[in-house]
Amino acid sequence: MASPASSQKIPQRNNFFGFKSDDSIHVGKVSLSERSHDRRIIILLSITPIWTLLFTVTPVLINFHGVVADLYRILEPTVSLPLHYFIMITSEVFIDPTQEGRKFLFGLTERSLLNIWFLVGAAIYAQGCGMHSTAIAIVNDLLPNQEIDEVAIGYYSYATGYLIMTWAQLFAYRRQKHDGLDSLKGIIWWILGGILFGILYASVAIEFPRGPLLVIIYVLVIGIPLSIFLFNSKVMFSKGRRLVLQSYLIGYATTLVIVLIWVAAVGGFKDRKSVGLFVKGGSNSTTTN
Repeated sequence: MASPASSQKIPQRNNFFGFKSDDSIHVGKVSLSERSHDRRIIILLSITPIWTLLFTVTPVLINFHGVVADLYRILEPTVSLPLHYFIMITSEVFIDPTQEGRKFLFGLTERSLLNIWFLVGAAIYAQGCGMHSTAIAIVNDLLPNQEIDEVAIGYYSYATGYLIMTWAQLFAYRRQKHDGLDSLKGIIWWILGGILFGILYASVAIEFPRGPLLVIIYVLVIGIPLSIFLFNSKVMFSKGRRLVLQSYLIGYATTLVIVLIWVAAVGGFKDRKSVGLFVKGGSNSTTTN
């Protein structure tokens, strides 16, 4: 005769990383209502790329110098990093009390692992921003119309940090399911958030030396597996059943379209300065960033 303990069904995970887990997290186990939870995510997915875009596009159009330029560049990560963190901790991994204390990897809970993961990306992002700002200041004040390696290194550093943070977000939401959006306004803002992320990726890509090529490779490497996962989950074309994952896929698709149009328009994988677009002080100037 089986004991009550042995007859009790214990949920099993089919996959360590949870991509095909039977006990997938589903909005509704937490105290937040479905609608307010989705609304919070959509707001974060919309305002985060808007904020970063302001600090990506404005220096291209306006030539900042001195203390104003320094304060302007410091302000971007000061706000964007918390916004990205809020996106991650809005996942139910962080707000579902049943997730507390569950060991995940190396003796860490999933929350602890994600926090460390995100902080590593945030540290690289902040260091890259600082290096880039310092390099630009040196170019503007001491080495006008010259290229220095630290400008590109700063670019690649904060881009790498940004990607690491978004990977943490994708991992945090990998199992989270939603009932879908039934509001036209919610759907529009959700899609708009994804498009804005795509515009952000594309605008950064054309700033990088060899950026368009690298971003196309990145979008394909990340976007194709994400598309396959969403398609196999039968939610790829749903109205927000995988709210965050679908939003990022919209962003990757938008990036790919914009960058391919850019490559066709300029005749190759060229960055903005190499084609002389919005360059102040000569075609080789780096003072606009």
